[in-house]
Order: sequence, then C-alpha cells, then structure tokens
Amino acid sequence: MKFFSLLLSLIWLLSCSGSQLESRQKEIILYDVKYGTDSLQTMDVYLPANRSPKTPFVINIHGGAWMMGDKADDHPFCQYLLSRNIAVANLNYRLANNSGIHLPEMLDDVDSAFLFITSKSKDWNTRNTDFSLTGMSSGAHQALMSAYTRQNSVKTLVERAGVTDLIHPEMLDYISKNNLTGLIDLMSGSEENWKIGDAHPPLYEEFSPAVHIKNIPILILHGDADDVVPVYQAYSLENKLKEKKYPYEMKIVPNAGHDFEENENTKEFVFKSAADWFLKYGK
Repeated sequence: MKFFSLLLSLIWLLSCSGSQLESRQKEIILYDVKYGTDSLQTMDVYLPANRSPKTPFVINIHGGAWMMGDKADDHPFCQYLLSRNIAVANLNYRLANNSGIHLPEMLDDVDSAFLFITSKSKDWNTRNTDFSLTGMSSGAHQALMSAYTRQNSVKTLVERAGVTDLIHPEMLDYISKNNLTGLIDLMSGSEENWKIGDAHPPLYEEFSPAVHIKNIPILILHGDADDVVPVYQAYSLENKLKEKKYPYEMKIVPNAGHDFEENENTKEFVFKSAADWFLKYGK
C-alpha cells in the first residue's frame, strides 16, 4: 500500500512537470493580470512559444496624455512583438489626476510591475532582469523616466513619439501657446504658473528625460509631421545622447503624424523597427 501511494505520487509529479513543460512550449496571452490592488494596476502578458530566460522581454507603457488611454490601445503592437518571439507585459497604471496621482505615483506603478514580472519569471519561464522598456507618446516619457531615474534592470529602450524635454525653449513656447500648462502641471504635480520669459517650474526640469540620460542603447522613433509631440523632442534627446556618446539610433518617419502606429502606411515600419531593435539589444 505504501509503495502504491508512492507510485501514484510519482506519476502525479511527472504529469505536473509535463504539463508545466507543455505550457512553456505554447504561446500564451494572459489578460488583466493584477500586479497591485488598484483596479488600474493590471497588465496583459504575451508569452511566445518555446520561450526561455534568454527571450527578450518588453515592458510597454501606453500613451494618452498621462491622464487617459488604456493598454488595449497597444494590443496590435504587442501582438506583433509576440509574433516575432518577444515576450511583452503591456501595462495599465494609475492615471494622473487631481487626487494625488502624478508622475512619481505613475512611476511607482511601473516599479511594481517590474517587481511582479520578476516574481513570475519561474512560472512563466522568462527572464528576471535585463528587460526592455518602451512606450508611446506620454508612455514613452514614462518609460524614459523609469529607465533613467528608477530602474537598474533596463537593458534597452525604444522611445516612440515621446515627450523628452519639457524645458526645451520651443517646447515651453508650445506648451504656453496651446494652453497645455494645466496638463503638464497635472502630470508633474506642479501648480506654478509661468509665462514666456519667466523661469520654468523646477519640476519641468526634474521630469525631463533628456536631463537624466543614462548609457542604455535606445531607438528613437518619431514622425516628422507630428503635431501633438513635435519632432524637435526627438532631436533634443538625440543631441544629449550625442554629447555623452551613448549608443542610439534615430528613425524619423517621413510625412508621419502622431498616429504613425495606426496609419497603415507607417505602422509596419514602426513595429518592425522596434522588434528588430529588441531582438538585437534585448537578448
């Protein structure tokens, strides 16, 4: 009887191991995985077939002017990365508001997501360090701020049409002329008002990724006809990277606006460029 019980236990363990191995060999998409207690602290996880800890793992942050948007907006991008055998965690996070959520709290959510993904590395058969980080628009701003000021486990970056330099003279003028001061103050938590010619609020500099660059290989993608985040934001970041001689590549997409990931004429180029970068620098 004791031998029979031992045999059953062994068979059960072998079947579990086989099931776990099979799940690692299959492509899996997990929706609305919670990484925190807030309803917005969820992620969709895209796990390619035959993955291993050497498979590139991208953490993606959606855009939406810091105060709106959803991870579903980047589902096509994440599906494309999955098709290229790249693992992805596509984040939702607490959005900027007047009730105490500003950029630091949003970056706290990115930190929490990193910790959660690391804790699941054995279950998912994925890496636990050296992640790739990317974002679109305001999400790119958050990705850059996370990599440059918070995280030490970012191996590479892809910045897609992001805000990089809030204290760039043209950007200060752009913010003022387009009545965007309230939006930037909402993101930063700064309540200071300013006019052209005045000193910018201190938080504008503190929350400018170009001020904090680190030696992380980065691909910059931007449309030259972007009327939401002007293309000089890409050039400003490039100039700072050049000064430090940090590794980067910049691809300015001709005649492309801020919607270059939705436009059928440019989407494939943007998606492919990002995936190629992750496969080169994210392994």
